[in-house]
Amino acid sequence: MAKAKASVGRPADYTPEIGDIICEGISSGKSLVRICQDESLPSPRAVYRWLRVYDEFRQNYEMAKDDMADYMAEESIDIADNQVAQPLLVDGIPLEVDGKVVMVKDSVSVNHARLRIDTRKWYASKLKPKKYGDRIAVAGEPDNPLTMIIKEIAGNTLGPK
Repeated sequence: MAKAKASVGRPADYTPEIGDIICEGISSGKSLVRICQDESLPSPRAVYRWLRVYDEFRQNYEMAKDDMADYMAEESIDIADNQVAQPLLVDGIPLEVDGKVVMVKDSVSVNHARLRIDTRKWYASKLKPKKYGDRIAVAGEPDNPLTMIIKEIAGNTLGPK
């Protein structure tokens, strides 16, 4: 009697448990590409298919992306306050003094931190534009308010009637 073959490869069928693992990773700032590097999880392509097919997963994923924007904003503060210094490398090996790695803040590490922060700010502004996006206010002055001029073109009035 032939034995049934064991499942080999990534899971392709949706389960709420796998969906929760993916959404938890998204909420904590990980990209879908990074999450799906785990061979026990589906490929990004399978996840995109699940988003089209499973309403509950899509709603959880959207909430996770919303949480991700907040995570990115918070992480930017942490990077600025705590993650600017880089290990001092000697021949590609971190230099240690008294068992501790020597950390330096140089222009390269500062620029790297700035890039990380700017990327997170940009991404957060796309995920949650009302909260993290740039606001452009169009307003007149008290003495010179903005006015709307409606012109008539060939007998048709543009604007509300």
